[in-house]
Amino acid sequence: MKNIKVKQAEMLRQAFTDDYVLSYANNFEVMRLDFFRRSDVRQWIEMIDQTHGIFKYRWGDAVIRYLTIALFAEEREVLHRSQYNLSYCHRKCGLPTSLKVKLKQYVQ
Repeated sequence: MKNIKVKQAEMLRQAFTDDYVLSYANNFEVMRLDFFRRSDVRQWIEMIDQTHGIFKYRWGDAVIRYLTIALFAEEREVLHRSQYNLSYCHRKCGLPTSLKVKLKQYVQ
């Protein structure tokens, strides 16, 4: 796949260090499936599948999703829990009003 115009260059730069690759904690995610169904994103995922790296090297879905979002999603299209200082919890968590308002544009 040629000519990918990286949407979040800083996110991509921060993804790789000497001893780890950033990824998402994916025990809870909310996403728009139409993003992952876009032809450019599908072409990227199909290229990853063709390498067999998921099976040979155990590339995880969270890392692939992180890289996919860094490459193809505009910053305004992504909400990260850390940006809203939300703690991790297993019980019902109350969302701050500012986040509830912002989420309305993503949830129908």
